[in-house]
Amino acid sequence: PDIPMHLFADNHKSNEFNKKILVHVSNSTINNPIHKIVAKDTYVDKYDNIVVSKRKTNKNEFPGLAEILEICIGVKIMLTVNLDISAGLVNSAMGKIIGFKWNNKEIYEIYILFEDCKIGGKYKESDGLYKNCVALRRHTGYDFANYEDDTTKIISRTQFPIKLSFGCTIHKTQSLSLDSVAIDFSGKFMNNMAYVALSRCKTFEGLTLYNFDAKKISTNKKNLYYLENDFRKLKDLPIPKTLQIFKKEDTCIKFFYHIIQSFNSIIAYIDKYESYLDFDIG
Repeated sequence: PDIPMHLFADNHKSNEFNKKILVHVSNSTINNPIHKIVAKDTYVDKYDNIVVSKRKTNKNEFPGLAEILEICIGVKIMLTVNLDISAGLVNSAMGKIIGFKWNNKEIYEIYILFEDCKIGGKYKESDGLYKNCVALRRHTGYDFANYEDDTTKIISRTQFPIKLSFGCTIHKTQSLSLDSVAIDFSGKFMNNMAYVALSRCKTFEGLTLYNFDAKKISTNKKNLYYLENDFRKLKDLPIPKTLQIFKKEDTCIKFFYHIIQSFNSIIAYIDKYESYLDFDIG
């Protein structure tokens, strides 16, 4: 379904929403069952043998690799690990599941059509039913774990590095710019969390708020004090030669205040290289 990305304060509400939409997508299409994919966990024993792990792993040991993944054709997903930065296959890249490739009654590959046509590069299928899709295979992550016998072993998890993305936590979307967003203001909002959520949407027209509570919009007063103090310091800065050149040639320079502590060094840098006629600080 073509619904906006729903943003939540915590994982519990995000997961509930994703499961609800998953069932809806499955039921809306004939012969489109939900597939449950269990991760394969292992550890290496003292003889360097790989052993299937029966130990219950901590959820934080394998960030981005779910113990149990439930998906079907047609659902929206996002990548949860960086696979190939040069091809745009990075954490939070979003797309849709178009199909599966099977091997011995297991899903071997997931065909994903990414929202950004630039993502995929050399990994894209060039023709056929899944043209322009990326065939995604399982990914293995490694970590160390302490066992009851006071030994430390290398453990691993093999799973498809994706998650459903109809709903997402506000924290997870910090790097995204979205056309349409629905924000749930219920739950516990930390300082600046409302700003992060609201600024994910490109336009006011694409923004929907529910369970709105103005008290959830807050900032850290200590940080605000330092911010105002640093802005006052900016007024006393001399105008660099570079900015004078910009003014003479009627060009455009835009400054976005983000890391005020580095402002002086940035000004010194662009003042050194006068060839920058249009420069953003952000």
